[in-house]
Amino acid sequence: MSKLINLSGQRFGTLLVVSQSESRMDECGTSRPMWNVICDCGTNLQVVGRYLLRNTRKHCGSSYCKSIAETLPDNFVNRVTTPNGFLLEEK
Repeated sequence: MSKLINLSGQRFGTLLVVSQSESRMDECGTSRPMWNVICDCGTNLQVVGRYLLRNTRKHCGSSYCKSIAETLPDNFVNRVTTPNGFLLEEK
């Protein structure tokens, strides 16, 4: 079993992780950690953590947020919000 990475406070595209949610079972019966996120447009979502970490989910799905997320460089996918801006983390 892998160690759970705390994603709270991290930003992935236009999504900001707020807190951990209850885990859900996938189609193979594996428990997947879920995270409560808020998009820059204000939409609240629950997202599987590995979708965030693997860069397969970086916006809420609205056309506006999708266009913004697609213009961000890949190294912005795992950016962390800091008091004086953004700290980039390489993939």
